[in-house]
Amino acid sequence: MPVLLAGFVLATAGALPVAVAADDEPQVSPGRDRVRVDAEVPVTGRGLEPETPVTAVVCGNGARRGSLDCGLGSGLEVGVQSDGTFAAPMRMVAPPQPCPCVVVVTGATVAAITTPVRLLGHPVHGGGLGPRARRVAQPEIVVESAELDGGTSLGTWFGGAGEAVLTVTLRNDGTGAGRPLLDLGWGPVGTDPTRFVATPDMSPLEPRDTRTVEIPVRFDAFSNGEQVVAGTVRAGATEMYFRDGVGIRPRGLFGLLSVLLLAAPMALFARFVRRRRRLEDRSEDHPAREVLGVPMVGL
Repeated sequence: MPVLLAGFVLATAGALPVAVAADDEPQVSPGRDRVRVDAEVPVTGRGLEPETPVTAVVCGNGARRGSLDCGLGSGLEVGVQSDGTFAAPMRMVAPPQPCPCVVVVTGATVAAITTPVRLLGHPVHGGGLGPRARRVAQPEIVVESAELDGGTSLGTWFGGAGEAVLTVTLRNDGTGAGRPLLDLGWGPVGTDPTRFVATPDMSPLEPRDTRTVEIPVRFDAFSNGEQVVAGTVRAGATEMYFRDGVGIRPRGLFGLLSVLLLAAPMALFARFVRRRRRLEDRSEDHPAREVLGVPMVGL
């Protein structure tokens, strides 16, 4: 049984030709053209390969998609006689797809053989490849805004770690709810912002709803210049990139350095002036004397 059904799946993967009425062509015929679901009717075939096993199943949707349209669990297995015919009762189990319905026989010919049958009590659709596919609801998260505020404080003026708040507003433009997943990093402008930023876990966002979330961002000590926070928000199959920046300037630290740079030469100059004055004062207290015609400073 499994081997024959596997052969049926392969044989019905392509188009299934309908048997013609010529006597030398393979033919399959149910006992009645109209039969109720679960009724048992005789199915006959002729023009088949003698001494071969065949499988017969009931399919909906005209068997256009092969085994996807067929009730494989209701398959009939029977052997072909030496004269190329077979006859056996078959239970017309409802297929998984609406009619038009057919009986499909495989195993005795290269191509599958189909013959139409009307299943009373089974739904009918107008054609196509089966029932209309139901659209799967999908989220589509959009970033309405992303603003980075802060970064500079009294501490950062003297080289302390900077702190800012990234405010992100999200909107779901999709047809289904989705849980936004944020992935954030920061770094100086011109570099890859891969330094870690912790993000909160968020509950699913319903279609047409918006949500604002505030995310604290902490920069390293002695950061200087434009700092960028960038990341992505994902939900379902969609992903959106966003970024914003803030400037950090340790101006107080720069001021201290400037004072030190100016104070050092001024201190040296003041020391030089004081030393010169002491030398001048000592010269006044001890006037020079001549020794052997050479003026000397008295000690």
